[in-house]
Amino acid sequence: MKNNLILDAEKNIGIKVFFTQSKGTGGKLRVLPEDFSVKEISKYPMENQEGKYTLADVTAINWETNALIRELSKKLHISRNRISFAGTKDKRAKTTQLISFYNISPKTLSEIKVNDVSIKNTYCSNRSVKIGDLVGNSFEIIVRNIRPDTNIKDIQNTASALNKNGGFPNFFGIQRFGVIRPVTHIVGKNIIEGDLRDAVMSYIANPIRGENEEAYMVREKLQKNLDFSEALKEYPKYLSFEKAILNRLVVHPNDFIGALKELPKNLLTMFVYAYQSFLFNKILSERINKGLPLNKAVIGDVVLPLRGGIIDQKGLKVNDQNI
Repeated sequence: MKNNLILDAEKNIGIKVFFTQSKGTGGKLRVLPEDFSVKEISKYPMENQEGKYTLADVTAINWETNALIRELSKKLHISRNRISFAGTKDKRAKTTQLISFYNISPKTLSEIKVNDVSIKNTYCSNRSVKIGDLVGNSFEIIVRNIRPDTNIKDIQNTASALNKNGGFPNFFGIQRFGVIRPVTHIVGKNIIEGDLRDAVMSYIANPIRGENEEAYMVREKLQKNLDFSEALKEYPKYLSFEKAILNRLVVHPNDFIGALKELPKNLLTMFVYAYQSFLFNKILSERINKGLPLNKAVIGDVVLPLRGGIIDQKGLKVNDQNI
């Protein structure tokens, strides 16, 4: 596995610059899961009482989306493929998102019980929720333990600097890459480059300081001895996706494509999105380093014009005639 990729995973998610020089407030995010509250602004499919899909607003505390879907499928005794959603949410948070269930009645759905999960506003439709079926997300974030000497002037100075610079650089934060194990972009890079063995090993091995000590030890051992059978026995149950991959590799040691396919499709897609986000952060950092504006185009940029309310995905290169 490439050492520089491991270094990136531990220390670098592509953000290499501060945008303002004003004094920060310090503090901690997500001291409690409820400190980070995110609600999807959903595109609700039209109601249809004869529809095969039941849709509901699902609120969960301290549940990562894939783990939540797995638990819901168990409670309902159905395949997870019959459950779909618009976007993946972090674990350490309070999240509300629209989820659809195929061929499950609203009554059956409302009767299941999952710890720290509530299911509301159920209705039927002839259309499911799909990845990307949302307008955006609304956040309420509490920052605790800020510096005792912080005052309103510090915050105003930062706001003034942002306004002067033309806005806020919308970097992708650590949650896109993994808060404890920031490796999703590493896996995505390997997938795109066709290094499927490295993609698998970056995910199931590749120990990162700061993660659970038990998980760190078993990942480190696998990294050294490459014994899939031994790892399958030793990996704890909560590393369920890793164990699914290992189970495949025990039978087919070189089938890294098949091993990756053991993961949910949306998670595989997220790996690629994470690498895209990593590249975006690097480009945005470089733009700030060079003193280029964030709120207007310069010659040489490529912009995506808005035509009749629709974004033109082909892009348009900026020159001195069309700037």
